[in-house]
Amino acid sequence: MNKIIYNLTLLLTVAAPCLLRAQSNNILDRARTELSFHAATRVELQSTYFEGKAEQGERTEATLHLQEGQFRLTYGVITAVFSRGVLTYHDASSNTLYISEPTEEELLQLNPLLFLSSGHKHYKISELPQTKLNHVLLFTPRSSGSQIKDIQVGFSRITGLPAEVIILSGENVSRLEVKIKKIDAVAKQAAEYFRLNKGMFAPGCEVVDLR
Repeated sequence: MNKIIYNLTLLLTVAAPCLLRAQSNNILDRARTELSFHAATRVELQSTYFEGKAEQGERTEATLHLQEGQFRLTYGVITAVFSRGVLTYHDASSNTLYISEPTEEELLQLNPLLFLSSGHKHYKISELPQTKLNHVLLFTPRSSGSQIKDIQVGFSRITGLPAEVIILSGENVSRLEVKIKKIDAVAKQAAEYFRLNKGMFAPGCEVVDLR
């Protein structure tokens, strides 16, 4: 009898990580599948940034358009577009246009759904206890040099889509909390929608190329 119990315990010990990995894969695959049905997607976000251990955060409403690896983000005085590895964003408060080639971690601060395409390539993924509304996955960077500590993502148990994202980063462990208020299929945009140039803005627009 003891040998049977030992063998069952050993089997469960070996199988449990595989089962958890399969569950996390199913959650991710469902979210990717739901989003892949759309040629283009519009996402309404509410993000709150907490510096270090601050209890009060800065809240921002944003709109994110996703299409074939590109995105356009608008929030407050900022308009940002990403296409073909280049991020261009305009800060209306200073009438400045910035151009850069961002890292994936930098992009994640703008597009919190980027983890869907990165998946197991850059992160170790584990499942956390589910809440009343969401399945919850924890993404831990594989790189020890990453500024991101971890990413916690809640996926709606009803729709399978991401519902909230919490990103912990930096030495002082700042926190970015993103609530995904709405995800809609929209018409596909022309390529120009994901481009910005100084001629689109007020005269005197300064261009800062950080590449």
